[in-house]
Amino acid sequence: MCYFIHLKVTEEGKKICAEELMKSISDKSNDIKIEGQYPNFTLTDGMCSCNFVHKDGKKITLDNKFFQNILSDKSIKNILVGWTWGERLPQLENKLSMDIKEFIEINKKAKLQSDTWYHLFDSNKYNKYQ
Repeated sequence: MCYFIHLKVTEEGKKICAEELMKSISDKSNDIKIEGQYPNFTLTDGMCSCNFVHKDGKKITLDNKFFQNILSDKSIKNILVGWTWGERLPQLENKLSMDIKEFIEINKKAKLQSDTWYHLFDSNKYNKYQ
């Protein structure tokens, strides 16, 4: 079996740009393949996500800028990120909300959990309107 990283994208407004954004990111990367259709995507190396998850499942080894780049797109409101051993989706009742900066700090400390959805947002997007 293998790890699989899942992504659910929530957009601002009704215009569906997420698929175009995911295709663009995937096309620019030699390592990451983003597969799926809005709003559900899977990050793989072409086969699985084992190369992007530390062997104990408590840390994502992707560059932290990967998720920041997705959230920085003006059409993206927030994302759910989760990974599982096997292709099933994380349990919906296991969901934690946090700013992308907090997620990055927890990830650096290898304190994340598999089979959990991380509801990520960029609070800087919303603070500029206050």
